[in-house]
Amino acid sequence: MATFPGGHVNYKRDFTILADEPLELLGDNTAPNPQELLMAALNACLTVGYIVNTSIRNVEIYKFEIETTGKLDIRGFLGIDRNINHGYDEVQYIVCISSNGSNDQIEEIHQAVLKTSPNYANFFRSIHMNGKIEINR
Repeated sequence: MATFPGGHVNYKRDFTILADEPLELLGDNTAPNPQELLMAALNACLTVGYIVNTSIRNVEIYKFEIETTGKLDIRGFLGIDRNINHGYDEVQYIVCISSNGSNDQIEEIHQAVLKTSPNYANFFRSIHMNGKIEINR
């Protein structure tokens, strides 16, 4: 379940997002793993930004794809080596776009997308995490 404020109205959305792990990490390999979902969320957010920014500029998109990659060292995740980062040190992305827009228009759109994408902002800057654990017996 996700709740988010939209202006002064809270919207409650109720749906399930499945996640799994590959067999090597004791999963069943039946759904994306959390890291794939993280990358997909970034790509989806950027895609929405491209749709909005091309639409308001009357630029048509004929073909569009984002490929996002990053390397994780499983030794960090499993706690085998505390000196190894358990997250990404770097994430690479490639936006492939076919459009009627000029190169300058596409670059302007790209910069506008990066400037306004919430998920892109969460990737490139530190954010404060506030969490708690509730134990129910």
